Amino acid sequence: MPGPYAMPPPKTFCSALTGTSPVVDGLAVPFLCWEVNVQSKPKLGDTQIGLLGDFSRGKIWTVTEVYFVKNTIIGSNQPFKLTQKKTIALERVWE
Repeated sequence: MPGPYAMPPPKTFCSALTGTSPVVDGLAVPFLCWEVNVQSKPKLGDTQIGLLGDFSRGKIWTVTEVYFVKNTIIGSNQPFKLTQKKTIALERVWE
């Protein structure tokens, strides 16, 4: 009898922004990401996913992935709040 297993995370796709990039934790986020079968237009309070664009080429390509939400603090000069930041491996890169 096989043991327990975990499903892989849903595929995430990212593309370069053509307009103004959001700034998260003082860093521009030039690539926004979305998951397959998830509505792409975020609502207020939804977590958004982006890439900082610091691609590192090697045997395995990596980049910094950030998760952020709209900052709800009135009067804040930071429109977005960082909730998570990590280095991830990329499965595929194309232009």
